[in-house]
Amino acid sequence: MLEVRDRAGVLHLCMANKPANILSVGNGMAAALAEAIEDARTRVGFRGIIISGRGEMFCGGADLCDLDRADVLRAVFDRIEQSQIPVIMAMHGMVLGGGVELALAGHWRIAAPRTKLALPEVGLGLLPGLGGTQRLPRLIGAGPAVDMMLAGNMVTAEDALGLGLIDRIAQGDIIDSAIELIGTGKLMPRPTRAMLPPSDAREVAIARRQTLISGLNRAPERILDCIAAISDDFEAGMRFEAQRIDELVASEASRGLRHAFFAQRTAARVPGLVPGQRAHVPATAHVIGTGALARRTAQRLAEAGLSVRFDETAALSVADNGESDLIVRCDRAGCLATADNSLLATYRVNPRLQAEVQGAEGLEFHCPGDNRLMEVVRGPDSAPVAMASMVALGKALGKTTIISGDVGGSIFERLAAAYVAPVASLVAGGLTAERIDEALERWGMAEGPCKFGDRFGLLSSGTPAAIPSAPLPDDEGVIDRFLRALIDEGARLIADGVAWRAEDIDVVAESGLGFPRERGGPLFQAELMGLPIKDCRMSFVPKGTNRHDTR
Repeated sequence: MLEVRDRAGVLHLCMANKPANILSVGNGMAAALAEAIEDARTRVGFRGIIISGRGEMFCGGADLCDLDRADVLRAVFDRIEQSQIPVIMAMHGMVLGGGVELALAGHWRIAAPRTKLALPEVGLGLLPGLGGTQRLPRLIGAGPAVDMMLAGNMVTAEDALGLGLIDRIAQGDIIDSAIELIGTGKLMPRPTRAMLPPSDAREVAIARRQTLISGLNRAPERILDCIAAISDDFEAGMRFEAQRIDELVASEASRGLRHAFFAQRTAARVPGLVPGQRAHVPATAHVIGTGALARRTAQRLAEAGLSVRFDETAALSVADNGESDLIVRCDRAGCLATADNSLLATYRVNPRLQAEVQGAEGLEFHCPGDNRLMEVVRGPDSAPVAMASMVALGKALGKTTIISGDVGGSIFERLAAAYVAPVASLVAGGLTAERIDEALERWGMAEGPCKFGDRFGLLSSGTPAAIPSAPLPDDEGVIDRFLRALIDEGARLIADGVAWRAEDIDVVAESGLGFPRERGGPLFQAELMGLPIKDCRMSFVPKGTNRHDTR
């Protein structure tokens, strides 16, 4: 958990909490750090303290399960910062979120050349709530600190050095470099909290507030509130920061964003795969089809590293004779046509990829339009090696990959049909398509159901003429109608054995339909309504799958 070594008068504390050295209260990491720092304070002879991380990164952040115990980590950081012995943060790999805030609590910071730092909390509807909004501006200035917190982007070691976020880039072994730095005898404790607050903090916050786009996620506004609250009274700023993050933690947007974050991670655990089996991207592909989508598909597969054979021909039944690992047919069969005649691509795996399963069927893959979704449609005899290969392909293509069963359509196809289903009755009741789309788009959908339906050819040309009825639903009533249609279809998808988990439904809705990430997904919304969807699991279990492997 925490490796403690005495290196000739230098206390080396190495976080070894695989895989990302998460700062966790629950597993004892926070307590171990606090105990080690206190032990150094009471012992004689230590010239310095080095804090580093084991493995591929320094620290991946604080445990999101500890949001209600943030005071414990704040106290640990205070203890580090108030050490009478100089504390060096020796960083490598990724330094994320709470890992950056831990580094800010140190007195000196050195990094390996390819180190990258980021504060991505805003993407979870949160702010750096362990002192980040108060320490970072003191160290690098209000403007750069605001940029780093609002964007959540990666900062390279070179850029961090230029900002003053780190003090040195190590040219050799980072621990040896830190020991050498301590050996100069020139290092003194340098608490970040003791640095002068930036004089332009309030002006920077006011200026940046004018550029914010109003939305459900209020984290950007609260970050600026914290920047504007910076003063000589560090403790007052810390109390203000703690109050603001507590508000965000309880907000619907943060709850939805955190659900979406964990849902993506859950969906990546594919039922039916053999534990430890290495997944390989197919080496060769045969793309058959006409039009822009077929050419774009061939290009993207080539960019992912496949050797691509492309037949731009209308003869879509051309046999491949087992020459390619992946056969791609861009045809209309079972696909939704878009207004510009581009089509959903259907990927079929050559059976020789899954030769260990006699009589195995191929897998179909749907990539709706240009969005981030790649849905793998699995048959009852689809082999784990084929699924693993296609998950690897999805990653190479930069897609969010979901595995589904094919019962009356894929998850995307059935959710898409459900999304546009209420349009006809609402139009017949007197609502215009513009009014319907505006209500859903204001709520956060990337595209209203009428525009979406037109684009994918899902709206009937025989929509009944408007017959005004009283009263017409307001925006909230319109949103409720469409949301419940998605929730009902999501529940059916699980009951029918198409989707394995509620999280898979929410990931498809977000990646494929443009469901607002801040809202979590239709089945997360069902939970907020008190509907018992979360415990649903599909009854179909692929061959070789542990029935309990559902999370």
